[in-house]
Amino acid sequence: MAVPAANKFYLAVLEISNRSNESLSATEMVERVISHLRLTEDQLQEMVPSGVKTRIEDRTQWATFHLQKAGLLERPRRGVSRITQVGREYLTINVGDIETEELKALQSGISQSSAVTNVRNQAMNRYSEPIHSAALSGRELLPEASAFMIEVSKSETTPDEQMEASYQAQCKCLQTKRLKVSRTFPQQVLRG
Repeated sequence: MAVPAANKFYLAVLEISNRSNESLSATEMVERVISHLRLTEDQLQEMVPSGVKTRIEDRTQWATFHLQKAGLLERPRRGVSRITQVGREYLTINVGDIETEELKALQSGISQSSAVTNVRNQAMNRYSEPIHSAALSGRELLPEASAFMIEVSKSETTPDEQMEASYQAQCKCLQTKRLKVSRTFPQQVLRG
């Protein structure tokens, strides 16, 4: 069973911080997230592509970072976080999973109620934006690139995972293009 999507960690980290009523270190937060999400042993062993840390640690740290940027958590000192009053209020109006778009809206100064109502309505438009804008500009996207762009825009992965997926998709696209060129090259030389 795969590790839950990155956006599942936002609510977990915020709820844990709210229940704690104290500052939590990054290590304490990871331990509590593991318990809160009832993760399996297989999920705990899954590593990020670099192999430096587990996917659980990575997603918990990114969730904490995004929540701090949105003003829902604060950092009283390095490596430690706690919930803010804004974070407590947000939990009273939030009705489900927290999306990255909501946190970005809060960070940019949009009111909390606007962030919750407007951002969720706009999220679906964002999913098709990269492909739609490429089609309007007349550029052709390979099927692999189209699928990748849709997948990354769903905000279910951390930025590190998105960069790794982007790299893999680019390699695959380049290999596909190389195959097409190598098949047509001998014919071009013979005609020339």
